[in-house]
Amino acid sequence: MLFALLLTATPLLAQDPADGAAEEMPAAKKAADKAEGDKKPAPKKDAAKKAAPAKPVDPAVIAIRDSNPSTPSDLVRSIDALLSLDALPLAEEYFKKLAAMPLTEAQLGALGREFDAGVWFRISQTKSFGPEANRFVGSVFAALRKAQENPDQISQLMAALASPQEATRAAARADLMQTGRAAIGPLVAVLADPKRKAIQAEARAVLVAMGREAVEPLLAGLDGAGAELKPQIVAVLAQTNDPRAEEALLVESVAPGTPPAIKQLAEAAVRRSFESPPSQVEVAARLMRLIDDYMKAERRLPSDEKNTSELWRYDAASGQIISHRLPAEAAAAVHAAWLARRLRTVAPNSPIAEQWHLMANLHAAKLLGGLHQPLQQGPGRAALDRAVARGPAVIEPVLRQALEKNHVPAALAALEVLGKTNDPSLLASTGAAPNVLLKAASHGDRRIRLAALEAIAALKPTQAMAGSSTIARALLDFANFSGVRRAVVADPRSDRAHALGSLLDQCSFTTSVATTGREAFHEAAGSTEVELVLIVMTVERPDAEELLRQLRRDPRTARLPVGLIADPDRLYRAEGIALADPLTKAFVRPRDLPTMQERVAALEAMSGPNHVTHAERRQQAATALKIIAAMNERPQRLFDFQGMDEAAEAALYVPELTPAAIQVLTHCRTSNAQKALADLASSDTQPIATRQAAAAAFAESIKRHGIQLSIVEIQHQARLYDQAAALDQQSQDVLWSLLEAMQKAKSEVGSRKSDQKRSKLPQPL
Repeated sequence: MLFALLLTATPLLAQDPADGAAEEMPAAKKAADKAEGDKKPAPKKDAAKKAAPAKPVDPAVIAIRDSNPSTPSDLVRSIDALLSLDALPLAEEYFKKLAAMPLTEAQLGALGREFDAGVWFRISQTKSFGPEANRFVGSVFAALRKAQENPDQISQLMAALASPQEATRAAARADLMQTGRAAIGPLVAVLADPKRKAIQAEARAVLVAMGREAVEPLLAGLDGAGAELKPQIVAVLAQTNDPRAEEALLVESVAPGTPPAIKQLAEAAVRRSFESPPSQVEVAARLMRLIDDYMKAERRLPSDEKNTSELWRYDAASGQIISHRLPAEAAAAVHAAWLARRLRTVAPNSPIAEQWHLMANLHAAKLLGGLHQPLQQGPGRAALDRAVARGPAVIEPVLRQALEKNHVPAALAALEVLGKTNDPSLLASTGAAPNVLLKAASHGDRRIRLAALEAIAALKPTQAMAGSSTIARALLDFANFSGVRRAVVADPRSDRAHALGSLLDQCSFTTSVATTGREAFHEAAGSTEVELVLIVMTVERPDAEELLRQLRRDPRTARLPVGLIADPDRLYRAEGIALADPLTKAFVRPRDLPTMQERVAALEAMSGPNHVTHAERRQQAATALKIIAAMNERPQRLFDFQGMDEAAEAALYVPELTPAAIQVLTHCRTSNAQKALADLASSDTQPIATRQAAAAAFAESIKRHGIQLSIVEIQHQARLYDQAAALDQQSQDVLWSLLEAMQKAKSEVGSRKSDQKRSKLPQPL
C-alpha cells in the first residue's frame, strides 16, 4: 500500500515553479524581451544544448528511488514500474542488482508465481538490459516449471480435487491446468483407479479443459487401457475438438470388438461431428489415407523449434503415461504405426489391413534405427522378427506396395526381412508381374537398390535367373568408388563450364565438364560417386529439358540433385521445368564461392533425409565389394562380373575399402588384378600391414589362376627388389615374397610338366 501511495503522491511537485512566474509576466515586457532577443545573434547549437534545462524527474520515479527496493519482489515490482515510466537508467540499475543476487531455485520459482507472464516478457524484451535479461527470465520460468511439476505439489493438487469447497477445487483445477502435461499422467492414473471414483469427474474436467495438450497422452493410453480406464479416456476424447481424437472415436464407433458402453460413447461423439456417420469400410479407407500421409510426412505431429515432436506411451506395469521426443518425421511414422493398429481393429480379418499394419511398423522401425542401419542392430529388431515370422508370402506384397508408394524406409525394411527368409523361390519370376527383388534392384533410390542386392545375395541363388546381368552391373557400379566427391557440369561453352567447375572444386568436388547433353549424361551415369549435376539451359544434343528427363529415367541418376542455370531474363523457363521435379532447382549462374556454396547446400537439402552422404556412399561401396567377393568365392556362372578388377582397383587406395578390394582382386583371373595387387604391395607410401595383405593376396591369386603378369611386369618386380637394399627389412620381405610366389608357381608348373612326360614313358615290367 505504501508503495502504491508513493507512486501517486505529490502530483503538484511535477509543476516547475518557473511556470507560474512566466504566466504573471506582463505582456509588454514579453514583447520587449522578444524584440531584444531578435537583435542578438543566434546562439550556436552546442551552446543551446548546454543552456537547455534538465528534464524534470518524474515524482513517481523519485518515489520509487526513495523506497530503496532491496528484496527480489520489490526489485521486480520497481523495474516493471520504471519501464512503464520510461525511466531506463534506474531500471537498468535495479535489474543489475536483481541479476547479481544469489537466488535459489525456490526463490526464483516464488518470483515466477508472484508476477504474471507480462512482467517477465517486458523485462526480457528490454534491450538495454542486455542478454542477461533473457537468461534471468529463463531461469525464473525453469524454476517455476520445476516447482509446478514437482510430484509432491501435484499430489497436493490432486488431493485438493476432493475438497468439499468449490473454490478449493476450482483453484486446484486451475493449477493443474497451469502445470500442463506433467499433470496428465497422474490425472489418467486417477481415471484408472476405481478407488478414486470420487474425483474422477474432476480429473476428466481438467483433461477436457487442457484440450489438445491432453489428446496425445490420452490416445497413447488407449493402447494399454483396461476396462476401467478406456471408457474414461473415450469420454474425455469425445469432448475435445481435435482431428486425432476424432480418428480414435471413429475407430471405436465401428470396430467389431468394441465393448457396447464404449461404442455408445464413441457413436454419440461421431454423430456430433458427422451428419452421416462413416461406415466400417469408409473408416478403414480413411485410416489408410491417413497412414499414407503420415508415412510420407505430409502430415506431422506438432513440433518444436528443434523439429522434434513429443510422443507418449502407456506403461501397463506402472499405470503411467510416459513421454519422449523424436525427430518430427520419425514421430509421424510412429503415429502412422499407431493408426495402422487401429486399422487392424476396424478390419481384423483383412489381408490389406495386415499389409498396411506391417508396412507402417517396418517403416517406423527403420526410421527409428536409421536408414543406413540394419534393423537387427537397432530398436527395430522386434519388428524384424515379427515380420520374418509372417513369411515371404506376406512380406513380398508389403515390399511391392512400399515401392509403388515410394515409402523408402518401409521398402528398405521389407528387403531386409526378405533377405532373412532363406527362400530362393523369391528370385523366380512368376506370371506377368516382374520379380519384386529385381524391380527393387533397379530402383532410383541408392539405398533401395543396394538393399535389394543384399537380399538377393543373402538368398544365395544357385540357378540361372532373369536379370542376373543387371544385378552384376549394379554391384560393380556401387563398388567402383575411389573416395572422391564428383559433380558434373553441362555447358556448351567450355570456358564457362570450367569456371563453374573451378567453383565446385573449391566446394570439395572433383568436377567433370561436358559441352553436350550426351556427354553430361554419360559422365553422371558412369560413376556412383557423382553427387550433383549442374545444367546450363543453353546446352544441346539433347537440350536441358530432355537431358533432365534422361537423368530421371536411369536408376543410377534418378535421385541426383540437379541445378538448372539460366540467364536472369530466361530464368522463368528453368523455374517452370524445376516446378515439376522436386530434386531440381533453378538459379542464376553463381559468380563467386559463397554463392556456389549456397547453391550446393540448397541442392543437397532438397533430398532431405534421402540424401546419401559421402561417408554412406563409401560404406555402400564396402558392402558391394563384400557381396562381389562372396559371390566369387567359388567359380560360378550365374553372374558376369566382367570388369570387377577395374572396380576393385578404384577402391584399392581408399583405406576403409582396401581389405574388401584386395579380396575381390584375389578372385579375378586377369593380369590387371595381379598387377594392382603387386603395385599395392610394392608401394612404400602404404602401411606395411596393407602391403603384406596385398602380397598374400597376390600369392593366393597366382595359386588360383597362375601367373597372369607379362614378362615386362615380372622384370619390373625383380628390379624393384634389386633396388630395395636401402629399405627396411619388412619392405624387403614383402618385395621378395612377390618374386617367391611367382617362382614357386613356375616350379610347380615345371614339376607338373615333368610328371606328365614321365607318365608317357614306357613303364618297366
